Amino acid sequence: MEEHADSISRILRLALRLHPPENYPEHLRSALKSRAVIDAAVSLIMVQNRCSRDQAMELLHLAACATDTRLHTIATDILSSAELPGGGVRPE
Repeated sequence: MEEHADSISRILRLALRLHPPENYPEHLRSALKSRAVIDAAVSLIMVQNRCSRDQAMELLHLAACATDTRLHTIATDILSSAELPGGGVRPE
């Protein structure tokens, strides 16, 4: 049993070296980046309006529906116009 497991282990290590697994497919990586922007905007809305996450998401959805714009675009606009502590404005 141990010899068989050893042999299988070597084969799997070699296979992984020859064909390393991609951590995330491109479409998943893109979706994760988009989600991170939306989550950051929701957090900012929560802080600015002293509201819950659900309320902040609702505000973001309302803004997207009212302007017929994707959530990601609205979130990007919110983050790009946010003021940094000390009165600075985010660079574009």
